[in-house]
Amino acid sequence: MERFARLVTRRSVARVIVGAVAVLAAVSLQLSLQVEHDDDLLAFLPKGNAEVETFYGVNKRFGGLDLALVGLETEDVFAPDFVRALGATTRRLEELEGLAHVVSLSNVEDFSPDAEGGIVAGRLVDKIPPSLEERDALARRVLSRDQVVGNLVSEDGKAALIYCALAAGEDPRLMAGKVREAVRQELPATRLIEGGNPFISASIYDTTQRDMRTLTPWSVAVIVLILVVAFRNLLGSCLALVSTGVGILSALGAMSAAGESFNIVLGSMPVILFAIGSAYSIHILARYYAQPPGRDPAESVVETLVSVGPTVVAAGLTTIAGFASFLLMDIEPLQTFGRYTAIGIFVTLVLALTFIPAVIVLLDLKPREEAPETASELWGGLARWAQRRSAWVAGGLAVVICVTSLWVGRVDSRMDPKS
Repeated sequence: MERFARLVTRRSVARVIVGAVAVLAAVSLQLSLQVEHDDDLLAFLPKGNAEVETFYGVNKRFGGLDLALVGLETEDVFAPDFVRALGATTRRLEELEGLAHVVSLSNVEDFSPDAEGGIVAGRLVDKIPPSLEERDALARRVLSRDQVVGNLVSEDGKAALIYCALAAGEDPRLMAGKVREAVRQELPATRLIEGGNPFISASIYDTTQRDMRTLTPWSVAVIVLILVVAFRNLLGSCLALVSTGVGILSALGAMSAAGESFNIVLGSMPVILFAIGSAYSIHILARYYAQPPGRDPAESVVETLVSVGPTVVAAGLTTIAGFASFLLMDIEPLQTFGRYTAIGIFVTLVLALTFIPAVIVLLDLKPREEAPETASELWGGLARWAQRRSAWVAGGLAVVICVTSLWVGRVDSRMDPKS
């Protein structure tokens, strides 16, 4: 480790490291902007499973896997204005590119016996009722069809349902937006109730992205606050954040280069990398700032890497192995999550051991003039207290283990799309 430390603290090598990191960040940023998004919930089905393959085979032959359901609430489904609007909506959806077929009250077929003993086929709703009597007759005819009531119209006649089957290979989230827009154009004042895989996928994806946009700034702010309080040095705090940010961009850039899509699980990856990846830079900077003041920065960096470097490497490799274990699962989105989170952790680990020391040497950052005594006294006192009462500490830990072990078997593991 000492030979490595003296290598990265050479000014010529430090310049190469900083330049390489700048190029890596620029390329990764460009690639990360090209990452496509995949919000298909069915991607979480295990690959290679015989039942799953049969499931996909049935859908490929007969369709119906991606079904967008649009519920319409109104005072009277059989009112002329609603029947007219429902017909216009159905026709607009039938013309929408990306839908294989559309079924509603307006186009569902009906079969009835004729006077000569044959069967008459036609539309269940063949015209807009011009009078109250014909409206009542239409309602009686529709509500007498068991296959329609509860599927296309509610029993009380106050809700209707439109089935929109997506064509094979269409983007569920994109098509969900198109279906919603088409229905809204014809029925702007009607309350819509959306269901089916396309709307569920779109809802989960949009909600996840909205939550991440809210959570990420707060997580970054908390990390910055901790760094500033711990180091009392804004430049050092920014240095830790920059190395972590490059790690996140590298993971996203690697995804783009490999043609991987950004799935629902990966929505949490940036926050996880901020929380975990920043730890390695923090360890290096914390030990560096604890070096005696007035010492040459290069020598302080060497001492820092020699003392804490092996521990940081061990911690990083353990974390990488933990995320890499996701590759053993048979669920592809979780494999993707483990693979690229491990890559992000690896990059942040390497940057903590190379980029951070290089910048310290090039900017000639000085250790703190005074070491913070409060934190050292606090944790030192806690350690001494634990040593003096080791039996009590061990006993308390044993009690916690015994109590919590009683509840381990009650953890429920299930897949519930509604959640």
